[in-house]
Amino acid sequence: MIGLQDLVTLPFRRVARLRHTRVFHPDGAWFAGTFRPAPRFKTYFSTEDVEVRLSKGTSTAGAARDVLGLAIRTIDADGQRWDFALATTLGRFLLWPSRSWRDARYSSLMPYRFDGETLRWISAHPDGAQPDGCGVEAMVQHVRTQPARFELTTSGIGGTSEPFAELTLTGPLNPASDAPIDPTVHHPAHVELAPGWVTRIRQWAYKGSRQGSGRALQN
Repeated sequence: MIGLQDLVTLPFRRVARLRHTRVFHPDGAWFAGTFRPAPRFKTYFSTEDVEVRLSKGTSTAGAARDVLGLAIRTIDADGQRWDFALATTLGRFLLWPSRSWRDARYSSLMPYRFDGETLRWISAHPDGAQPDGCGVEAMVQHVRTQPARFELTTSGIGGTSEPFAELTLTGPLNPASDAPIDPTVHHPAHVELAPGWVTRIRQWAYKGSRQGSGRALQN
């Protein structure tokens, strides 16, 4: 008998096998970066050095519009991997294609609960120097010549935002691991995505994508 987990996992596994790549944001590039948390959030992180992947969600050609992804791989205060995955949205929840890296507005889609506190979404806004269009290679060339900066903010249900971190991409990177970013697995024990049932469905979808593309979950 097929359970709920299989009903989610199997379709994503099959799509990844047909495409011979991950389902989510297959086209992208990695960058080295620095992540400087706002004072309130400094205690959650143990390093400013991060690995960042910018990506196109649906593999549109060249500079064509797409849902853009901003994924961050960092280390929490306990020395464990912590993944963030943001995508361009209309508002907080609706995935939305951006017309350029410069105009992209990213959201975590799901809110985080820090230490049992109020739910808070994470958003990111790029600096105005980033390229027009959504070509991944254009972004790579841009970062070869100058840093690319993002302001990360966090906001609760009421919408009032406060600084979360400053992110700067300092150069292209060939990471030691190209393991897919998975915020449903890699996060501190006292920080969680909410609601839990949506997190589980998202986790099963990621699992199916990894299985179909032949990518094992890595620490």
